[in-house]
Amino acid sequence: MPRTAGFTLTELMVTLTVASIIMMIAAPSFREFLQSNRMSTQVNLLLSDLNAARSEAIKRRIPITLCKSANQTACVTTGGYEQGWILFTDTDRDGTVDVNDDTIIRTQEAIGGDLTIRGKSPVQNRVSFHDSGNVSTSGTLIFCDARIRVFSTDRGKARAIVINQPGRFRTVKGDDSLVTSCATE
Repeated sequence: MPRTAGFTLTELMVTLTVASIIMMIAAPSFREFLQSNRMSTQVNLLLSDLNAARSEAIKRRIPITLCKSANQTACVTTGGYEQGWILFTDTDRDGTVDVNDDTIIRTQEAIGGDLTIRGKSPVQNRVSFHDSGNVSTSGTLIFCDARIRVFSTDRGKARAIVINQPGRFRTVKGDDSLVTSCATE
């Protein structure tokens, strides 16, 4: 009788065992990669909207504000930017959306997941741009996620957007001295 080609049960079990071990080693690294990539995406999304706010303020020659918003229609003073934000014309420079005077230009829904975005005083609630493109006050927006269990040892995994007075932005890693904590002020 001719012999049929195939795997024995022992060969299959050894192959599955080796594959399982490789997956257990690779999975944490892959998860870290995904979380890091997700944070970078969110940093770039907020950075894009900050640049849009500055550009709109210069183009329209009126103050523009970006503030955190839970319902994408009004600014809030609780929670972080991860609940979403809005970009609007702020004609009276009060940092709130006035139904009769202000126009919402752009909105961002809540980002979900375990990412937090905290603004350090004075940008904990909003960033306002003058018609010249300058900001009212400089500040830092800090991004943290579940990888940061103890800030003093895991801070290198955090990211931040640093906003300076002329309305320029730069991103820094968590080990920069401007990144002080993941907690709300």
